[in-house]
Amino acid sequence: MKVWIWNMVDLSDQLAKAKKVVLNHFMSVDSASLQNLTSAMAKNTPPICQFHFVHPFSSTATLEDATYNFWPPLRQSFAPLQRRQDIFFSGLNDLDDGETLWVVSMGHFLGRFDSPFLGVRPTGHATMLRYVEFNKIKDYDTHLNSIWVNEMKQHEYNPTHIHRGMLFTGLSSVMILKLPSTYGKEYSAEQVQQNGRLQILGAANGQFAKIDYQPPMDLRDFYIFPYDMRHCVYPFNGTNEVRRTLAANCDVKFDPIKNRGAI
Repeated sequence: MKVWIWNMVDLSDQLAKAKKVVLNHFMSVDSASLQNLTSAMAKNTPPICQFHFVHPFSSTATLEDATYNFWPPLRQSFAPLQRRQDIFFSGLNDLDDGETLWVVSMGHFLGRFDSPFLGVRPTGHATMLRYVEFNKIKDYDTHLNSIWVNEMKQHEYNPTHIHRGMLFTGLSSVMILKLPSTYGKEYSAEQVQQNGRLQILGAANGQFAKIDYQPPMDLRDFYIFPYDMRHCVYPFNGTNEVRRTLAANCDVKFDPIKNRGAI
């Protein structure tokens, strides 16, 4: 399993944060119902991660495989399943000269064996399954490049653009601070109102949306999107009130080839 941690500082802080993330992940997954397992797994686990299981499970599996093919059969056969952790530690990997950080958890899963599992007939008794789990922690360096406030009056607009920082890879964000009580009468659009709206233009270098998207706009809404996602803000009219937003650019040092999965 691979978990993302942002802005790690010194080694002791890295090790402590890594253990905390893994513990939070355990709590989220172990307490989730089967219906909510997908969202619990995705909370701290990026889609590009890889799981390496022992026989008879697939030696290399995706997040989807783990979510649908590993946890549900195990939890259904040994319900209610409890994790009893005996050993828990974190450290740098000596085999790659400390390039990667890992968190190790060892212990037992405890549950009543009431349903067949991997062809083994149930006993109806409490059963303990020994486990060991190695979690690779991936750090992505981030840097807040810039932050600013946009204030638009009637008839003003922000043309189609993308964002850039010190790096080509990064995330932009916008938070809605103030909206006019009315945008006035729309001059051009009758069916779809565009006054003062944020418009996300899809198919920007293959990123995310493949169609145009106009998110709802409410106070304190917060949107995050990649640097190269094209977007614009439409003008509004008929009011002297302002539209105010807080925007920011955050550089992300990320190699899309190197970080395609856990290595």
